[in-house]
Amino acid sequence: MSEIIHEFLVQGSESSPYKVTFRKAGVEIKADCTCRAGVNRILCKHRLSILDGDNRAVTSDNLGQVKEVASWLSGSTVGTAIAEVVSLEAEKKVIEAKIKLAKKLVAKALIH
Repeated sequence: MSEIIHEFLVQGSESSPYKVTFRKAGVEIKADCTCRAGVNRILCKHRLSILDGDNRAVTSDNLGQVKEVASWLSGSTVGTAIAEVVSLEAEKKVIEAKIKLAKKLVAKALIH
């Protein structure tokens, strides 16, 4: 199985752009970023922005490859994981609204 590799320079908070590398083999996607979060193996916004098809911070001359990398999500394990995060974030908003309402009810019940 051949591996496809795309590298991007992405401008972040540092003066020099970060190097973001994506590798695809079959349905598996791997990505590295030289930012602090990426080096510490924490999900970073630089990788997510490219996976979202956003090329605004890309400073390298391969902007067209951003859409290609974003297209890799369909049917991938990363795409499935991102969909789960999006779903859970939506549930979180609903739960947070319910908690806020419940706290208001507690406050109202405590008033004499």
